[in-house]
Amino acid sequence: MFCGMWETLKIKTCWKLLEGDLTMLNKIIARVQAYIHSEDGATAIEYGLIAGGISLAIMAAVFLAGDSLSAMFGSISTALSSAASQVDAVVS
Repeated sequence: MFCGMWETLKIKTCWKLLEGDLTMLNKIIARVQAYIHSEDGATAIEYGLIAGGISLAIMAAVFLAGDSLSAMFGSISTALSSAASQVDAVVS
């Protein structure tokens, strides 16, 4: 009789330990599944792609309008130099 109770106690103890391990395993599986289904990384990648697209658009606009912008700033520089020399002539 005592031996049978001892076996029952050992089985119950082993089951409690195993049950605790299963609970821990379930928690680990739940965390892994939550990580897999998380969309935080996808959002960051989308923002990165948007920023990359905007930078490409800016670079294309500068490349296409670069020569005309250079010419425009050159003519402005020439006009300002001419106006400054005229002012110097009047002041002197």
